[in-house]
Amino acid sequence: MSLLNFCYMIKLLTITFVLLEHNLHSQSVVQGYDSIANEWQKNAVVLLIEDREFYRALEAFDSCLYYNNLWMKNHKSSGYLSFKSLANMGKSYAEYLMGDKVMSEKFYKIAKADTTIFNFSFVCYIGGVDYMSNEQYAIAIRYIKAAIWRNEPKEIFTVGMYSDLGKCLFAVGDYAECINNCTIAINAMPGNKDAYYYRGKARIISNNLLDGCKDLSKAGELGEDDAYVLMKEYCR
Repeated sequence: MSLLNFCYMIKLLTITFVLLEHNLHSQSVVQGYDSIANEWQKNAVVLLIEDREFYRALEAFDSCLYYNNLWMKNHKSSGYLSFKSLANMGKSYAEYLMGDKVMSEKFYKIAKADTTIFNFSFVCYIGGVDYMSNEQYAIAIRYIKAAIWRNEPKEIFTVGMYSDLGKCLFAVGDYAECINNCTIAINAMPGNKDAYYYRGKARIISNNLLDGCKDLSKAGELGEDDAYVLMKEYCR
């Protein structure tokens, strides 16, 4: 073998080795796209729920979708549906909670279609109660409405959402919606004293003394002592 041929073979082997190493690295990167998507998903959930940094959460959810799409492209697969479902749903919640979106049929369908293991509804409700306890009622209303998206009124957990929403709506002076939401809570659970109490107050302010006093009387029977104080003033 001539020196020239020997050098050529060495060069060819070197190129082959480099290409093989690159291919293995590429496969490793491709196989890691799902892990990267998973990490972005975890980060996005924390940003959305714990930190309430909605713009950063949107960016993180977009990154999750991006790497999931890369995985789909390289594997000729539909990708991980759980990533796509959670990311799209998380984006909808983030856009709504930061005030950029209003309640719409599209977002309602996204929330109702949620099949992920992560329950955005629950954490939105916790956030709503937090804001409500700090008397930040307008923000609490947005959170509690987001929580109600995917829950049926007949569920015990959801009944509290509707009565709390009624309380917040009363606080901001939206008495008609207060009455509507308290009625939903009462129909689902007739023993809900808070719903009777706030519906009664809203009805009285709306000049419906007869029904308002009936609600306050029922709230008193169920253990709401403040209802009797109001009855002495309005229900004579």
